[in-house]
Formats: sequence, structure tokens, C-alpha cells
Amino acid sequence: MRGEGTNGRVGAALQAIQEKLDRLDEAFLFAKTIDLASYERQRDKTREELTLVQIDRHAESLDELDLEGILAFAERVLPRASELWVQTSLNQKQRRSRCSSPKASHSTEIDLIEPPQLRRSSVLGAV
Repeated sequence: MRGEGTNGRVGAALQAIQEKLDRLDEAFLFAKTIDLASYERQRDKTREELTLVQIDRHAESLDELDLEGILAFAERVLPRASELWVQTSLNQKQRRSRCSSPKASHSTEIDLIEPPQLRRSSVLGAV
């Protein structure tokens, strides 16, 4: 899955930034090789970089959860599509027909009995 490779890269980036922060702290606190102003400037810049990577990681994990939720819903609903259509009220069937074919603003009796069929062009256009 695509998310696994991305998580590995993000994890490596997070680790590299954390190591950079650790080296910066060591240079300031223990080695005394940089002054306070330089330390604060570099620390703030590195912390900002760390925060941005964490935000990206969080956004990617949310996208992955959204995709997994959509797929789980589709796996549950699609096998039962005909059953759901039979149980749907007339009003819901009319609304569904209007949504699936925006050119036609009204439904025929056939549309209310049988589920609307996807046109070949709309299926090929979605691929």
C-alpha cells in the first residue's frame, strides 16, 4: 500500500529532525560552540520543520483512514445494492434518479421499478 512507504519516509524525516535538534542542544548546552541567539534561531527553525513534518504525517494518516472507511462502506453496501434499491421509498428513488442523470429532471415509471443503469460512457470516464 502506498501509505507504508510514505510513513517510512516521514518517520525517517522525523528522526533526522529530532537528531538535528539533539545535536543543536548538545552544541549549545555542553560544547558551548554557539551563542544563545544562534541557538534560539536554529532551534525555532528546526522545531518549525519538525511541526510541519508532523502535520504532514497526521494529514496522510487521516487520508488513509478516510480511504479505508470508504472502501469498507463500499464492500458492505455494493453486494446489497439490489436489496437496498427494493427497500428504498419512492421519494428516495426519485431523488436518486435525479442525482444520477442531471439532464432528466423527471423519472419514468420504469426508473422507479428498476435501478438506474450506469451509461457506458460514464463508467469509462470514471476510470
